[in-house]
Amino acid sequence: MVSGLKWGLSIVALLLTSALYVAYLNADILVLDAFTGQSLDILNDKFRQHKSYDPQNRDLTYFQNLVKPILLRLTLAMFAVGFLVFGLIHFEKSRRHIFSYFQHAQAPETLTLFRIVVFALLLWRVMVTPSMFFSGLSPHLLVAPIPWQPLIHFIPINPLLAELAFYGLITMSVFGFIGLFTRTVTWIALFLSIYYFGIPQFYGKVNHCHHLIWFLMILAVSPGADIWSVDAWRKRGKMAFLKSIAPAKRYALPIRIVWLLVGIIYFFPGAWKVLTSGLAWFSDDSFRHWIYFLTHLAGKDTVVLQIDQYPLLLTATATVAVLFELSFIFAVFSERMRGVWAVAGILFHLSIGVIGDIWFLDLWLLYFVFFDVGKVRWISHSRANATSIMLFVNESKAIRPIALVGGILLCLNIAFGAGRMVEAWPFSCYPLFATTGPETIRQLSFHGRLNGSDSLELDIDLLREKIGAARLKAMIDDILEEENKDDTSRKIRSLLSLLPNSSMKLNDFKAIYVYERTMTMGPGKAAQRVVENRLLLSWRNEPSQSLPQLARPTR
Repeated sequence: MVSGLKWGLSIVALLLTSALYVAYLNADILVLDAFTGQSLDILNDKFRQHKSYDPQNRDLTYFQNLVKPILLRLTLAMFAVGFLVFGLIHFEKSRRHIFSYFQHAQAPETLTLFRIVVFALLLWRVMVTPSMFFSGLSPHLLVAPIPWQPLIHFIPINPLLAELAFYGLITMSVFGFIGLFTRTVTWIALFLSIYYFGIPQFYGKVNHCHHLIWFLMILAVSPGADIWSVDAWRKRGKMAFLKSIAPAKRYALPIRIVWLLVGIIYFFPGAWKVLTSGLAWFSDDSFRHWIYFLTHLAGKDTVVLQIDQYPLLLTATATVAVLFELSFIFAVFSERMRGVWAVAGILFHLSIGVIGDIWFLDLWLLYFVFFDVGKVRWISHSRANATSIMLFVNESKAIRPIALVGGILLCLNIAFGAGRMVEAWPFSCYPLFATTGPETIRQLSFHGRLNGSDSLELDIDLLREKIGAARLKAMIDDILEEENKDDTSRKIRSLLSLLPNSSMKLNDFKAIYVYERTMTMGPGKAAQRVVENRLLLSWRNEPSQSLPQLARPTR
């Protein structure tokens, strides 16, 4: 009787979720019918009543923007209810499976290698992140990520602190790599990383290297230096290399939390694609335009392998990509499937890297954690020939901080993922690409007019090379969305200041013109895809200012 009731509730929740989702996908049509009085009487009356409160502002667009988020939230809530009911039906089986997942014991090799590679990737990330450059930019370009908006004017961003953090992180990365004072070093590296890698996040675009912060948090409370480290050698001398350590939960739990975090990284972008765009996201046109968008950001004129010419392949690839994102977090619970999904993840990122030059190297290079390194032949052979020792460690006390930190990380990332908070630091939902592929893109072009009729156009590629294509686009979007003309002018001047100055001065030119350029997404050179040039603003030159480097005479 109880089981039948649970199944009935689960089916009802599934049907209601499906109905709400279909309503969400067709919200614009449903709202139009109710707005024009062609829907159900109760809906017609409600819309008429609400419209009467403010007839001038409550137009069709107002109601469409109001209803769609409500339907989306109802869909998510009903899905959560259905998932909860399904979990109650299989409560005992689910409880045993989850309990065994977190109670697994493992040898220390995987966690130790994870520590070594994380610090190696941290060192690489420090070397390629131009935080010192960004620390010297104009404050007019600051765009605080979530949740730092209220504190944006109190955060000390300056070249001196950035340089200190740079050398501090290099030192901590080397110490962490060799396992010297590992716990202390990891905590210092964690706080330095939040500051150093956070500096560029305040300038228009959040680059998603957040996982390195999360992994440092886990390592800070984990025994990642019990073997293969200077700390182990200092404690046990040569015995640290001659004797193996028995498997324990404290070595397995950090790794299993990492698996779940990676699953969350994938799950929410996949879920929001389905919830936001529905089946439209899987169409060949949508996926083709996303490929054109990534190709454009990468500065390429043609799509790699010309896969945009094969509609069925585009649809199949889009479908497989979303299924991969949605299923990864469930695959980690299966010993057979998690390795397969890890390999699929590497192929997933390699394909995105080839097409759009977005590699996520410091994520998928860690995917060896989905395999038990201790079972690799040469390691397992040395373990079999070594004397196994038991460290005198209170296991429950050792895993308590790991469970606490892991629980906080999982909860925060679920909250940020469910809230679609992409532009956030140091917790975030990873890039969604949830809408259908953009058909156009907006850019800025800058022209300096001489006393005659000739003008010069600023070479935008110089900006792209200096700050990155994605960040440049985000800065341009922020300028285009700015409503205050004075703030727009200040931001544009600050953007121009990023280019190296030539010997020419701004007062050598009669005026500077800034155009909003709209281009279609597709193959071919960018100049051939321009469909509109709209004058955004202009200003006369000011004395004693240097003109940013210019090129290409234009008509």
